[in-house]
Amino acid sequence: MIKDFLNYLGLIFVFTFLILNLVINLNYRDKILPNIYISGINVGGLTTNEALERLKILSPKNKNITLVSQTKKYLFNSNYFKFDFDAKGAVLDAYRIGRGKNEIENLKNKFTLFFNPFEIDYHYNFDKDLIDLEVSRIVGEEKVSGNDASFIYQGKLVLVPEKEGVSVNYGKLTNALNQKLGKENDVMIEIPYYKKNPEITANDLISIQKDLEEKFLKNFELKFFEKKRVLSPKEIFAFVKIRKNKDGIYYDLNEDLLKKLTFELRNLVDNKPRASVTKYEGDMVIEFNINQEGSVLDEVNFRKDFRKKLFAGDYALNLPSVKIGNNFTKESYGITHVLGVGTSKFSGSINSRVHNLALAAEKINGTLVAPGEEFSFLKTVGPISSFSGFQTAYIISQGRTVLGEGGGVCQTSTTLFRAMLNSGLPITARYPHAYRVGYYEQDAKPGLDASVYYPSLDLKFRNDTSKYILIQSEVDKKNYTMKFYLFGTKDGREVEITEPELFGYRPAPAAEYVEDPTLKPGQIKQVDFSASGITSNFARVVKRNGEELYKDNFTTTYSPWKAIFLKGPEKKR
Repeated sequence: MIKDFLNYLGLIFVFTFLILNLVINLNYRDKILPNIYISGINVGGLTTNEALERLKILSPKNKNITLVSQTKKYLFNSNYFKFDFDAKGAVLDAYRIGRGKNEIENLKNKFTLFFNPFEIDYHYNFDKDLIDLEVSRIVGEEKVSGNDASFIYQGKLVLVPEKEGVSVNYGKLTNALNQKLGKENDVMIEIPYYKKNPEITANDLISIQKDLEEKFLKNFELKFFEKKRVLSPKEIFAFVKIRKNKDGIYYDLNEDLLKKLTFELRNLVDNKPRASVTKYEGDMVIEFNINQEGSVLDEVNFRKDFRKKLFAGDYALNLPSVKIGNNFTKESYGITHVLGVGTSKFSGSINSRVHNLALAAEKINGTLVAPGEEFSFLKTVGPISSFSGFQTAYIISQGRTVLGEGGGVCQTSTTLFRAMLNSGLPITARYPHAYRVGYYEQDAKPGLDASVYYPSLDLKFRNDTSKYILIQSEVDKKNYTMKFYLFGTKDGREVEITEPELFGYRPAPAAEYVEDPTLKPGQIKQVDFSASGITSNFARVVKRNGEELYKDNFTTTYSPWKAIFLKGPEKKR
């Protein structure tokens, strides 16, 4: 009997509960449930729009933010971080109460609200990017750099003791700011730090110092036949990279520096094969020879041998190399046809100029350019100075024609430029002269010259064929003529070069006379020569099977140039 009564009461309670829930849902459809407050303002029974309107009476409190470090205070105003209320976010949170996915939880929240009010903290917006920016700045200012113990080389090894480092805890400081900015009151935060203990100590280094001094503090000679590169003790010690693991202190080689040294040594060892065409008929190559085998640095064995020698305390290494160029047939290299020829004359050149242009041509002669490779005049010829065999002759420098090392080399670059034009290869770098030079107009109109100046002004082309290209030079010192041949494999390209159009003629300025006390009175000596100014323009079109591959336009404006004479001082009366 009692059990039936209790079941009856339970049914009545559930029915009443459901009826009340239905009434609440009907009365508060699209409204915030009753007894809900946002920062003390009652928004119960309001739609979201009505709640937003009511919250307009609130305004964000402008508060001070103080970050306290070990030595100073960092002061900010909340306005700086674009601090503001997020009314929409707070209202949405209020509206979601009693409307979650869990229906039992929803019923519980609805009936609880009739007896207990629910307070929602106001939401705040602020610019987190600005917070990150300021925290990063503080991290940089407050950082006390620590360091592991280390050696520096000053004629001997000098020990630099370890030092403990201190840094701001970026994550903790950022989180603290983000959390406390949402509170009503002013913000004060003690900046959190962390210590960074050095990994390598002075005692660690002392234990290996003697071994380092015996093995690394000496000159180390890298040799390739007559060529060599000597590394000083300072350079050698820079390769030592001291490390520490669970087993203790040890040293290894700095791989980045080893890569740089490997790259440098390529210039010492790498040498392309040198070739020549000894006979051709028309544009067909008949005889082709490899005159000199090439070599490349054996990089894998070099790294292994260098490490072994250093760690053994040795002081010299013969650089390992691999020979290249053993394939001697013209078909394998693709040297089957004449692709282009360039010519020039240099009558009137002084002996040193002839020597220089011939030397530059000799350094280029026999060069093989691989498919896809870019040829560089300066890289192939190398430094142009007395140390590399060049003599003093006239050059253009700082607006004057003066005596300088390598005068005449531009005759070589000009001739090669003309061969490059006629071959139809893409020219990737070419610089004209500042003014007209008579040598280059003995057999051509103005505009067909190419200036080079080590190390900045270069002449380059790219081998865009599928086979090698051979560059071959001829210098006839008796008849003052130079030729360059580019040999390779014909691929059907045709070259059309227009005749240079000349315009904008400007006469040379009046001659200038400069008194020179080293000359006798009345003596005159010409040191620069006049040239009229003019603009030259020509075009080159390269086609294959009627399709245009390249179209180049070469426009050069030559400045007018005045003659300069030195004269002896006038006699005193």
